[in-house]
Amino acid sequence: MECEKGSKVAIVKLVVEKVLEKLEIKRKSMTEHLVGLDDQVKHLTKLLDVDHCDVRLIGIYGKGGIGKTTLAKVIFNKLSSHFEKCCSFLEHVRESWLTKEGMVQLQRKLLFDIVGFGSTEHLLDSEQVMRRIGDTLSTKKVLVVLDDVDKKEHINKLIGGYSLHLGSRIIITTRNKIVLNVERPKDEILHYEMLKMDDVLALRLFCQHAFGGEFPSGIYHELSSKIVSIMEGLPLAIEVIGSLLNGKDKAFWKEMLVRLKEVPEEDIMEMLMISYDNLDRHQQHIFLDVACFLFNENKTDAIYMWADCRFYPIRGLKVLTDRCLIKILGNDKIWMHDQLIDMGRHIIHQESPFNLEKCSRLWIAQEALEIIRTKKRKDKVQALKIFKCGDSIEITNEEFERLQKLRFLQLHRGTFVGDFSKCHSNLRWFSWHSPRDFRANNMYLDHLVVCKFDTIDFNNDSKAWDLIKVNYMF
Repeated sequence: MECEKGSKVAIVKLVVEKVLEKLEIKRKSMTEHLVGLDDQVKHLTKLLDVDHCDVRLIGIYGKGGIGKTTLAKVIFNKLSSHFEKCCSFLEHVRESWLTKEGMVQLQRKLLFDIVGFGSTEHLLDSEQVMRRIGDTLSTKKVLVVLDDVDKKEHINKLIGGYSLHLGSRIIITTRNKIVLNVERPKDEILHYEMLKMDDVLALRLFCQHAFGGEFPSGIYHELSSKIVSIMEGLPLAIEVIGSLLNGKDKAFWKEMLVRLKEVPEEDIMEMLMISYDNLDRHQQHIFLDVACFLFNENKTDAIYMWADCRFYPIRGLKVLTDRCLIKILGNDKIWMHDQLIDMGRHIIHQESPFNLEKCSRLWIAQEALEIIRTKKRKDKVQALKIFKCGDSIEITNEEFERLQKLRFLQLHRGTFVGDFSKCHSNLRWFSWHSPRDFRANNMYLDHLVVCKFDTIDFNNDSKAWDLIKVNYMF
C-alpha cells in the first residue's frame, strides 16, 4: 500500500513538472530546509496582494545572511503564475554592476524575461535598453525581483522612474535600507525589515543540518543552544556551522564553541571562515573558483577543468554541498550565497593586498588589464576575467607567456594577435564573450578541456576556426 502511494506521489509530481514546463512558469530553485518563513511569507503576500489592481513596490532589507533572497524566491514562486510569462528574477545585482557590460546584461535579461527572444539583440547600450524597458514596463503587468541591490542607481537603471502598468509588483532586496529611498513619480517603495530568526526556530534549523532533523539530548543539546545563540539568528551561518559539525565528536564541538566565542559579535564572515579553514587545499581551490568566477556556471563544465587540475572535484563538490557552502540547482548550475562570494573574494584580496601579481585570481576589469600589461612574470595568477569597455583588448604571445600558471580565462571583447608558436599554455578553461576576430598564428592550447563561445560569428576565413578545430580534437 505504501509503495502504491509513493508511485502516485511520483506520478503527480511528474505531471506538475510537465505542466509547469509547458506553461514556462519561471520558478527559482530552493533549498531543502525552509524554517521560520511561513509568517513572513504570509505577511509579504498580503502586502503585495496580487488581486488588487494598483502598483506595489516592496524593499526587503536586513543584514547579509539573514535570508532575504530565500524569502524573495519563495514569494516569486508563489506569485509568478499570476503574471503569465512577464516575470523576472535578477540575482546578484551588486555583483553584476561591477562592469558596464554586466549592467547592460542585467538590463537585457530583464527585458528578455518579460518580452522574450529577439527583444534585445539590436540594443547596443544601456540607454537604448532603458528606453525599451520603460516602454515595456508601462504596457505590461510584471513581477520583478531585484536581488542584492546596494545603490539607488541599480533601481533607477533597472526600473527607472517610469510609470508601471497597473497590477505590477516589484520586490527589492538589500542590506542597506537607505537605497530604498528612491524618488518615483507615483509609487513609493514600502520598507519591510527582515528580522533574525527567534531562538526556537534557529535551533530547529541548526538541528536539521547538524543532526538530520533530530533534536539532541544531554551535552549536545547544551552545546547546540550555546552555538546557536552566538550566531544571532542568521540562517546562513546556522546552516554552514551546523553542517560542519554534523558527525563530529564532542571535542570538535567544544572547540568550535570556543572558536565562535572569539568571533567579533555579528561578524558573519569570520564565522563562515571557520568552515572554509576546515576544507582541504583542493576543496579550497574549488570554493575560490566558484566565488570568483563559476557561480551560476554548469557543474559538468567546471568538473572537467578541476579534474584535469587534479582537484578531485567529485569529492570536493560533495563536501562543499554537504557543508552548505554551495548548492547545485535543478538545472545543474552551481549556486553560492552572495555572502560566501564576498568571503571568497576577501580571501583572494588577502593573498597580497598591495601586489596584484601575487593574487591567484583577478576578476575586476582594471586589475586584470593591469596584470596583462605588466612586463614581468606572474607565476601566482591562476585565473583571470578580462574585460575592456570600448576598444577591444589585444593579447600578444609575450603577454600570455608571462602567465605561466594561468588555467582559467574569461575574455570579454578581446582577441589574440601575433605569433604564438613559443607559447606554452596551461589554460584549461577558455570562455570568450562577444568575440572579436581571431588574429593569432600557431596557437595551440594543448591542455584546454573547456572552450565556450557565447556567439560564433567569425568570417569563413577566420583563423578562429583553426583554433576551434584544433582544440576540438583534444
